[in-house]
Amino acid sequence: MLKSIFSIGVVVLLLMSCNSENETHTEDHHQSGSMSEDHHEHEHKSKVEESIMDMGNTDNVPESSILTPIIDNYLKLKNALVQDNSKTAAKAGKTLFDSFENLDKSKIEKSNLKEYNEIVEDAMEHAEHIGENDDNIEHQREHFEILSTDLSDLIKLLGTDRTLFVDKCPMYNDGKGGKWISETKEIKNPFYGDKMMKCGSVISTIK
Repeated sequence: MLKSIFSIGVVVLLLMSCNSENETHTEDHHQSGSMSEDHHEHEHKSKVEESIMDMGNTDNVPESSILTPIIDNYLKLKNALVQDNSKTAAKAGKTLFDSFENLDKSKIEKSNLKEYNEIVEDAMEHAEHIGENDDNIEHQREHFEILSTDLSDLIKLLGTDRTLFVDKCPMYNDGKGGKWISETKEIKNPFYGDKMMKCGSVISTIK
């Protein structure tokens, strides 16, 4: 009888010990899982934070996008002259002048800065003349022709964020010809407007 009681006691003790080990193992596994989840959550947060920092990092702006506001306003000026609208051309000329003045030159490579400043100094003078002559479209067109050469030189120096077309009208300036930059292949002449809208051809493509 005593042997039976003793045997039962041993079995009970063994079962209690086994349950205790299982509980400990389960708790350890739960803690390990929690630590793993915390680690993954930390990694995820770090990646999100890095992405946000990259989005706000203006130091990564390529030179090819620096001229974007200048090109946009030049094209508005060009289209105003195509429509024979000297008033709108004058407004676009003033806005273009401001674009040159407000451009962040810190994004330009130091090796390009001297040439950039020389080109822009001339371009701003022509944009200013266009802005001041809202009642003289022929005078605006004269300055626009030289301004177009300046913009072409700037694009060669810094690049562009889009495809553009260099057009030429052979009849402008007493047969010497005049060039301009367009966003489309279709010829719309800013030097003559409605008088000779289709005079000219695409002579090169800028990419």
